Amino acid sequence: MEFLEQVHLFATKWIEKFRDQKISYIELVDHYFADDCQALGFQMDCGHAFSEKYGDAASSCDALNRIIDEVTDIKLLGSAIYSQWRYFKIGSILTVTRKIDTILRYRFRMCIWKHWKTPQNKYKNLVKLGVEPRNATRAAWSHGYARICRTETVCYAMSNARLARFRLLSAEAYFVKVSS
Repeated sequence: MEFLEQVHLFATKWIEKFRDQKISYIELVDHYFADDCQALGFQMDCGHAFSEKYGDAASSCDALNRIIDEVTDIKLLGSAIYSQWRYFKIGSILTVTRKIDTILRYRFRMCIWKHWKTPQNKYKNLVKLGVEPRNATRAAWSHGYARICRTETVCYAMSNARLARFRLLSAEAYFVKVSS
């Protein structure tokens, strides 16, 4: 009976977290869920044991709804949920890497902008990178590194493709390369 009470507390805790609209995304994909699953004895088996017994029910909501009343092995169901969560977590890593890429490119543009120092150098380099002289003038004599580096003019001049030619490593591309 103690195991069923622990499972009930686990289920209640996590259903509340997944329903909470204001919860931090990181809290749902961080190791806390995995720690709770392992404490209950759920195994990470990619859902193979559940699939052997119940077919594609682990990956299809309709199929799961049809067979859920037949499921009596709580550890088997818990392991399937744990496996599906891990699949969700890996998919979410791409979202995080895209955010990291955006921040890195922005910071890299700021470093380049700061390196150009004078408005004359900024103007000259922007024109050299294909920006119209009028837009280059506006950007070059404006103040605030952070604000300027988010403008369309600077982002056009230092596009993602140009930054890639400077060997700026993309976190998303690296993750895809490593994980495949």
